[in-house]
Amino acid sequence: EMTSVTGVQTCALPIWKPHYTVEPRACAEAESPGLHQRGGCHENHEALSAAGLTEDSRSPSTARRRAATMGKLGMRNNKMLVFMCINLTNLCCHSVYSVLAAFFPQEAEKKGLSEDAVGIVFASFAAVIFLCSPMAGGWMTHYGKVWVYITGIVLVSLSTILFAGATTMPDGSLFGSYCLVMRLLQGVGSAMEETAAYAIIADLDPENISFYLGITEISTGLGYMVGPALGGWLFSIDRKSTRLNSSH
Repeated sequence: EMTSVTGVQTCALPIWKPHYTVEPRACAEAESPGLHQRGGCHENHEALSAAGLTEDSRSPSTARRRAATMGKLGMRNNKMLVFMCINLTNLCCHSVYSVLAAFFPQEAEKKGLSEDAVGIVFASFAAVIFLCSPMAGGWMTHYGKVWVYITGIVLVSLSTILFAGATTMPDGSLFGSYCLVMRLLQGVGSAMEETAAYAIIADLDPENISFYLGITEISTGLGYMVGPALGGWLFSIDRKSTRLNSSH
């Protein structure tokens, strides 16, 4: 297009403009489809923080911290479960050890055992524990604490069940020998079970070991307290049933 400016003819050329537009920076959207941008990046970041979906919460380090926290909670619950099972077993075992005190002396006398023989049967249990406890420590080194603990419980259970068969043995020395062997097996099982139990409890929580061992000693005392009373009650029931059967 020709124009005249101050008498000079010039040609006006069109001004070239770029054919692109500059878009504003897009705010980072949340991965959750329920969240929408509203009020800019700052408000969106606050909404994501409230929902727990920020980049920090989704980072690997945060996930590892959460996994570690959950793992600690699970380990704590497992520790308490193991501790409760050990103390319940300890209570039952020591009840079994002392249940004979209520009726065994008089019944053994009827079977022809002297008072000295009855004392030897009771004393053999503690003597075997005294001798086998150091050996149980060596067995834990070779076979593990759990193996020694379970083996001790099995020995205690079997010897206690077999002890009930002493009434079928003939009177005299055979009866006394059978009771002595069963009591010795109880002692070996008790040494293994108690030594391994204390070692397992010490591994559960080394920082609170004094508290946990104190609770374990309470279960031991309760077992020795409950055993004689339980034995006397069961023996009285058996005598009543025997009298009823004999009368009929």
